[in-house]
Amino acid sequence: MSHSLEFVFLVDVLKPLLLQREFFRKVDEKGQLYDLLAWYWNRELMSWSVDETQVAHGVCLIRLFRELPSFLSYVHDPCGEFVFIELLSADTPNVMQELFEQLFIRHGEQKVVLWDRGERTENGTPRMYTWSQFMKLARRLTYGLIQKGETNGPVRR
Repeated sequence: MSHSLEFVFLVDVLKPLLLQREFFRKVDEKGQLYDLLAWYWNRELMSWSVDETQVAHGVCLIRLFRELPSFLSYVHDPCGEFVFIELLSADTPNVMQELFEQLFIRHGEQKVVLWDRGERTENGTPRMYTWSQFMKLARRLTYGLIQKGETNGPVRR
């Protein structure tokens, strides 16, 4: 599959953050990293933070779906039911807040948030949160930079 130069350049800049996760290292070893990330890119399920010197400070990948078992596959069904945060890597709370804001204002509130933070339940599923539980956690992780506002998603303080 061919990709735009803009996309290839962005992935190259984000690669050090992406390769922190074993899953993405394995995909990269198979030569499929660009194709996988194109899936997120084409559905606007990817947010990133890169400074003016082209240094990556954060990346976030999510998936939206209607039924819980869909988190095991690449189903795209944005209906307000489930969001799976597949990857979140940020070097500061400000970057984390920026990444959340880009995605959740774009896609709105979801009923349930699954977040793969490397801590899975005994059945192997990612941790699950209601939207309000997730927002409480997000406010804690960003030191209050995310506040509940009048929109469905986080807003800047």
